[in-house]
Amino acid sequence: MNFAQQAYLGFCQVFDLTLNKMLIISLILAVGFFARNLFSKGVMIVIKKFTEHNQSAIREDYLINLMKPISLTFVIGAFHLAGLVAEFPMMVALFYQSLLKTAITFAFFWGVFSLIKPLSLLTGKTQKGNLSEEIRELISNLLEIIVVILGILSVMQIWGVDVAAFLAGLGILGMAIGFAAQDTIKNFFGCIALLMDQTFQKGHWIKTDSVEGTVEHIGFRTTAIRQFDKALVHIPNAQLADAAVINFAKMTNRRVRWTLGVTYDTPSATLEKIVVRIREFLEAHPKIETDPKKVTTLINLEKFNDSSIDIFCYFFTKTIKWKEYMDVKEECVLAFKRIVEEEGSSFAFPSQSVYIESIKGLPENSDTPLLKKSKA
Repeated sequence: MNFAQQAYLGFCQVFDLTLNKMLIISLILAVGFFARNLFSKGVMIVIKKFTEHNQSAIREDYLINLMKPISLTFVIGAFHLAGLVAEFPMMVALFYQSLLKTAITFAFFWGVFSLIKPLSLLTGKTQKGNLSEEIRELISNLLEIIVVILGILSVMQIWGVDVAAFLAGLGILGMAIGFAAQDTIKNFFGCIALLMDQTFQKGHWIKTDSVEGTVEHIGFRTTAIRQFDKALVHIPNAQLADAAVINFAKMTNRRVRWTLGVTYDTPSATLEKIVVRIREFLEAHPKIETDPKKVTTLINLEKFNDSSIDIFCYFFTKTIKWKEYMDVKEECVLAFKRIVEEEGSSFAFPSQSVYIESIKGLPENSDTPLLKKSKA
């Protein structure tokens, strides 16, 4: 008789298991595992058909994760029936029941844990933007932590641990940890303040005194910002909550502010035509916002400069995207230059006029003239 056979006979003698009982137990467990596999395959087919024919907000992997704790109940039920057939001795039966209760509790809290993400996605879809993605993510993360803690406490209670005394001990320990982790706590509440105030969201372009870039992640402790040089910067949430933050993503329009300088020899009538044509061009441009209720648009002769007569241009684009904004500016540059050229004027640039006068007593062909410079 080999070791395996000896161990099997010893197990049967200790737990008073006959051959018939072992066969029945084996059959029950086999049926339980078969039912679990059958259920899993059936649910997988339903999930695939559901996700193929419906544009659901719930991802397929979330549904699969939710299926796992449900399928586990088939196995737990099989072990429960097997225990009834086995008729274990009192002490063994109590231990076995505690194991089953632990497994059931684990499956229950696993199922609740797996429900949190899908419900968060459904809430985000039905709320139509009332809750930002970051707030929903924060709430779901907090709920997951609470579910894990409740699950651990429930298992401890099953095994006879005094939960109240345990929590009292944790309270004292928590005070000590709180004093040591004040910065972490400040950053956590800073995260809540940023999300509740909706200072910014993931994907927004923001600027502070120390950093400028795109928000990639808002965590419990820090916020990750990708700078335009592609470097990733992590800033404590408490620091961001107290800082002045410019959120460019919340711009309604983007501003263009230019000064066009034309030469002094441009006739007044021509100046008027240039101004009028620039105004007409902006009003007709589909990507320029000229609604006076939304923006201020100014095209005016501003002042006599040192070398030019200045035309002040102040207007806004409809887009706030940088690439589109630069394309619109390029169109305006070419159009403004074309207007100035078509009206017979030109752009001025800084210049100097040099006047040469002869000095009395020197020959007219002297090489030592007095130079007087004046700006024009």
